[in-house]
Amino acid sequence: MKFLTTLAFATVLAHSASCIPIENTLSVPILINRNADPIKNIAHMRARYARHLMPANDHNLVARGPEDNDENDHDGGDTGPGVMEMANMYSDSVYYGKVQIGTPPQDVVINFDTGSADFWLASTMCPSCNLTTRHLYNPNASSTFEDDHRRWNMTYGNNATSEGFVGFDTLIMAGKHIKHQLVEVATNVSEVFQQSVNLTGLIGLGLTNLAFVEGTIVPVDNMIKQGLIKDPVFGVHLGRNNASGEFIFGGYNKDHIDGELTTVKVNDTRGFWLAKADSMSAGDQKVADASDVILDTGSSSLIFPGPLADQFAAIYNATPWQGGMYSMDCNTTGLPPFRVSLAGKVFEVPPESMHLGKLFNNGTCLSSVVNYGNRMGLTILGTSFLKYHYVVFDPVNIQFQIARSK
Repeated sequence: MKFLTTLAFATVLAHSASCIPIENTLSVPILINRNADPIKNIAHMRARYARHLMPANDHNLVARGPEDNDENDHDGGDTGPGVMEMANMYSDSVYYGKVQIGTPPQDVVINFDTGSADFWLASTMCPSCNLTTRHLYNPNASSTFEDDHRRWNMTYGNNATSEGFVGFDTLIMAGKHIKHQLVEVATNVSEVFQQSVNLTGLIGLGLTNLAFVEGTIVPVDNMIKQGLIKDPVFGVHLGRNNASGEFIFGGYNKDHIDGELTTVKVNDTRGFWLAKADSMSAGDQKVADASDVILDTGSSSLIFPGPLADQFAAIYNATPWQGGMYSMDCNTTGLPPFRVSLAGKVFEVPPESMHLGKLFNNGTCLSSVVNYGNRMGLTILGTSFLKYHYVVFDPVNIQFQIARSK
């Protein structure tokens, strides 16, 4: 949801027909970068969730669903796969990529976040944003920018404030032009974001009703609406052990799927990719029965309500450190895998991914387990979980499909 816990702002097959190749599928490879701080990532997660606590290439692409046809209701152009190179911060913790916005196109570096639904960018009108060398968006230099004459202001649980104004512009993702995309142009950003030197902003891939700004249509929904993709799904593969990954809009890549996809229905009431887990456990030790879980590419950790966090922390020999975070021994030998059961199928994270890396130079690591108190009652499954699983998100049928990734 909030990148890596990163900046500080914060499917049953719809058809049982066999999978068929699709032409207008967008493949977004993700590369990896190790310069992020996992503690800042967690700070970003807190900022993003806080408001919910308060009153063609050689990829083996597959399309799900209707039979392919030659009808395209966009305004022409190449309908083949579009590839966008991406990077990641801090060894599998944050995945981000470069898109373009405006006319002529301006490069911006974005976190793709299934835990939120807003699209915002740091701008050249943001004095605090200029403290870094990041790409900044200049709406005044775009002939397709339209000012909506509304302002936005967000205050997060840590009392950080970000603000700016609302507009529309052309967004280019993987060579596909999304017209009239609502964008929140930041003129002031919180301190945590100021320290995230690589990123310009965030593209939310949650359900549209999660958006903070009224009238927002998330980019993937706009791609569907504007006929830029035929199959209204997107597949997510997050590489692990410093391997690259990809987002695919309009299909999925079966080369990264190990086994059968399991379909999980989503509760869209709050706009999250939220599902009911049958249970959560550490090895064979059940810790929780039915629990609400969110799939969140924008967070790095496994974030639990207070009591669950303490129970899992104890199992993994983690001790409270600060701000709901735990420290633990970097040596995970003998520890059990973390397991989640969804729609009767068990998905797991091996013990070596139960920490995010070294916290100090004494063999102590930052635990993947984070305690978010008792106010939200949700478990957030971030990249620590998602990098082991391929997910096909289906915003039309309000479900996702998940399998072990390879």
